[in-house]
Amino acid sequence: DRDARLLSLPLLVCPTWVSHTWVREAARFAPSLPLRVHHGPDRLLGEPFRVSLEGLGVLVTSYGLALRDGDLLRRVSWSMVVLDEAQTAKNPQTRLFRSLKGLRGGFRLALTGTPVENHVKDLWALFELLNPGLLGSRESFQRDFFRPIQVWGDRGAAEALRRRTAPFL
Repeated sequence: DRDARLLSLPLLVCPTWVSHTWVREAARFAPSLPLRVHHGPDRLLGEPFRVSLEGLGVLVTSYGLALRDGDLLRRVSWSMVVLDEAQTAKNPQTRLFRSLKGLRGGFRLALTGTPVENHVKDLWALFELLNPGLLGSRESFQRDFFRPIQVWGDRGAAEALRRRTAPFL
């Protein structure tokens, strides 16, 4: 069954400029890993795209194409979805966030040096992509953590959030 074979294929989503680094590092540290970048005007779409995934080790694409080609990418069951520079998807009100959240995968991983770039709501968005519901709904997070921490400087709420997220950071 084709879908069963596709479950062993990870999808890596990153800014376009970072994809070149992934290609270079894969060639250096895992030269036998079949890696392909899904990008550019000549990228495969439709059935040729699905066929091209056979035997591939990793598919790398950009955040822009995760949005533009989201319907195509959501048709695949990925073994994992890796979001590099994941703070790019910190706004849950964007089409990009919804597109990424709709990707099917065995598990998700976010790579970022700045899980909280502007305010504590960024952390909720990343966790909602990685482990939906872990930090509650947006409304409950705002009530229990965002306002107490960001507005009132509540150290107890900050500690409770730290304890809940510490195993994942």
